[in-house]
Amino acid sequence: MWQETCAREEARGWDALWLRQCGSTMDVAKEMLPGYGKPFALVVAQQQSNGRGSAGRAWLSPAGNVYMTVCVSLDFLTRGGAQPSAQFLLPLTIGISLHATLAPLVDTPESLRLKWPNDVLLGDHKLCGVLVESHLGYAVIGIGVNVETAPTVTDGGRHTARLADHLHLAAGTVNPEAVARAVFNNFVATVDAEFSPEQTRSKWARSAVFLRNPHSFYQLHSATAWLIGPR
Repeated sequence: MWQETCAREEARGWDALWLRQCGSTMDVAKEMLPGYGKPFALVVAQQQSNGRGSAGRAWLSPAGNVYMTVCVSLDFLTRGGAQPSAQFLLPLTIGISLHATLAPLVDTPESLRLKWPNDVLLGDHKLCGVLVESHLGYAVIGIGVNVETAPTVTDGGRHTARLADHLHLAAGTVNPEAVARAVFNNFVATVDAEFSPEQTRSKWARSAVFLRNPHSFYQLHSATAWLIGPR
């Protein structure tokens, strides 16, 4: 699959780029969008030289992990009269997709939890990070999953975990390409399912780490508009 520079796939009406290396998969994805017009796009790289996470943090990107960006058209999210709130629930949809992908792979699936708004934790350690931006009518979703390497945190962020240390015996070995494909396929399936806002919140909450304030979830849900609002 991986080419020296780039491999392009066209399947089910969207494009996928598989890169050896790039600055940032989010930046590459944004460059695809002018005149693109398809509901989804996918960019995956083996390494990034300028990956970024939330709060302006650098996202260390050594080989062996998943570095991917998924784009979804905001018009597609509200197709067929779907409620505009579907786009504001994207952070929850992404979390649901990541949990569905990773829970069957880990030896203690009950320890895999979703933390608002953009972390997937394994125990108390960060396994995945998500960054959501908007560009030209698309939600641009950067996703990093620690598969073979748990980068050292140097900026005061949460300690990290890697999937390779917690694989279920039945999962065997897992490579980053397979994880990226599964995350993308689960995301598309979750979006296609057209869950109601209540169903989406309920599915996310079943695997979530809650703050002590019982109202915090609903306060934070209202902030999702900021995550994909105009930039």
